[in-house]
Amino acid sequence: MVEIRITKTNFDDENELRKIITEIQILKYLTSAKGNMHTVKLLDIIVSKNFEDNLLFLVLEQVGISLHSKLLNDYTKKNFNDTHVATILYNILCVINFIHSANILHRDLRPCNFMIDENFKVTLSNFSLSRTQPIFKVNSFILDIGVASIDKKQLGKLPEIKPYYTTPQNHSTKISKIEEAPKMDMKAAF
Repeated sequence: MVEIRITKTNFDDENELRKIITEIQILKYLTSAKGNMHTVKLLDIIVSKNFEDNLLFLVLEQVGISLHSKLLNDYTKKNFNDTHVATILYNILCVINFIHSANILHRDLRPCNFMIDENFKVTLSNFSLSRTQPIFKVNSFILDIGVASIDKKQLGKLPEIKPYYTTPQNHSTKISKIEEAPKMDMKAAF
């Protein structure tokens, strides 16, 4: 069984087209990842024959219902216990670990984007806001954000690298006007 996501896209708008292409690239990358059982798989991409309709169809693997729907249905029927909660939470953490190890920030983690089947296997979907986490190359060393692949002696030789995401509490300076705030990804919470 498949799920078809219909996207109305303005193919003339470069920014909108870039977002769609990024989502498709991320989905293709995750689909081809060896041992990926944590994210929905992209099976096909179909563009409408009438190009003026601006319709793009993403054919995805159907993996269950949304966690939001499952929680509402089972919680009201009292078919939910602590073991179910622990299993779901563990599976969600495994999903997040998998996408972060693939260097991807989902940026829209909420119950309706987690799919769950009858065995409580959790799968992540809807990568429309996702981005890949940048890798900086500095002085011929490659640094992943937050993880340095060099020893401590060499750290003093490298310039300071500002994090791609930081919480407002971690700012060293107080910002009085929003225009003065540094440009950073404030949506990526994980």
